[in-house]
This record gives sequence, C-alpha cells and structure tokens, in this order.
Amino acid sequence: MYKQDIKTIISQYILFLIVYLLYSYDKRFGIMLSVFGLLTAWRLKKIDKYPNTTIIKAYLVLSAAFITFLTVTNTISEEFFNKTATMFIMINILALFLYSILYYDSIDEKIICIIIAILFIVITTPTLKYMDNQIVMKSNIINKNLWIVLQTIILLAIYLTNPLFFMNINIYNVLFSLLAPMILHFSSNKWLESRALFLNLFIIIDLFN
Repeated sequence: MYKQDIKTIISQYILFLIVYLLYSYDKRFGIMLSVFGLLTAWRLKKIDKYPNTTIIKAYLVLSAAFITFLTVTNTISEEFFNKTATMFIMINILALFLYSILYYDSIDEKIICIIIAILFIVITTPTLKYMDNQIVMKSNIINKNLWIVLQTIILLAIYLTNPLFFMNINIYNVLFSLLAPMILHFSSNKWLESRALFLNLFIIIDLFN
C-alpha cells in the first residue's frame, strides 16, 4: 500500500470536513467547487499523464455533481434532476467498473462475481427525486438503505481487487469519498450530496498531488 505521511492524511481529512461544513452553511459553495473542477480537470492529463478514459470518468463525476448542486440551490428546475439523476448514478457506477476492469490481467471467478454484483447494483439503483427542497431516495427492487451498504461494499471490492489501487497516492481520499457518504446517509440522508462533494474535492486535490 502507498504509504502517505500521516500528517498529510489528517490535513486532507480536515479539508474534507471544512469543505462539507462550508457546503452545509451555503450550498452555493458546491456550485463553485464543481465549476472549478470542470474548468481544470483536463489538466490531469498533462500533470499526471492520465489516459483519456480517466479524464472522461472525472468529467462524468463533475457533471453529475454540478447538476446536483444546481438543483439543491434551486438554480435549475427540479424536473431536469428528477429525469436524469438516477441515470447519472447508474452511468457513473458502470463507468467506474469499466474503467477498473481494464487493469485486470484476466477474467476469473472473482471478477465474474464482481461483474454480477455491479450489474445488480446498477439495476437496483434507487430513484432520486428533488422534493420539498431536499433529495429523496426511493427504493427500487431492494431497500434503499441496503442498496447504499451494498454499493459501498461492491465498489470497495472493485478498488481492493485492482492491482494498481494500493499504489495510488490518493488511496486514502478514495476510501474517504466512498465510506463517508454512507455514514452521512444514515446520519443525515445526504448520500448523493456528500458523495458528489467529496468526489469533486478528491479530483481537485489530485490536481495538486
């Protein structure tokens, strides 16, 4: 596993906390963060020599975050979010999976199990609606709370079976961006907003790593 200085890890986690508190105080902060990400993420190709697939994945995440923040600030009609949010989540999960599977040397039983699990998660993605100034998740086939737990476990499995994951300088930020939203879902029903916010910040941090 990539060994990062503990002080750096703590400082980055404090940054995540500060950003979340700023967002909680004024949701327009999310818009500003996503606009900055959208305008600068292309530099990852130049700075870190990332392939085009990584840049595309980053922009899928940033675009979904931008739409989410525009919605919760009532900047755009809730109708657009209600019609596209669930689809964006499904596409982002599939894109992460397809991106990760490129690094497997071969398809074995373990990978087949992950493929089946990720397809199950995509099919059962809860319906997302913006109602009464909040994002509401409605269960689809399975309970939404169970879906949150399962998708967290399955995405974690994808990371842990990726041979390059443990050498990634951003390994701790990736884990934080995955696990913290699950906790916030059960504490404040803020899974989508926190997931979008933390992934947005994660991409921006990557620009300066």
